[in-house]
Amino acid sequence: MKNASSFTAEPGKRLWAGGFDFLAICVVFLAIGVTGEQLGLDLARWVVFGMVFFAYHFGCLVAREGRTLGKTAVDICV
Repeated sequence: MKNASSFTAEPGKRLWAGGFDFLAICVVFLAIGVTGEQLGLDLARWVVFGMVFFAYHFGCLVAREGRTLGKTAVDICV
């Protein structure tokens, strides 16, 4: 059996994965904000950002077995 530490992703890879996920969340948030502005709604708020953040991670947990786009991009499993 392998040592548990051999399965741990390096901090640099985790940072890159987190940055990629943050960028993906920001893109979705901006798209929602622009769409809301066109509809006359003010959706550019922190609470909407928090909901997008939660939905992104929950959706990846359910649909992709916990692998976010960032984790897939740097090939890690946390």
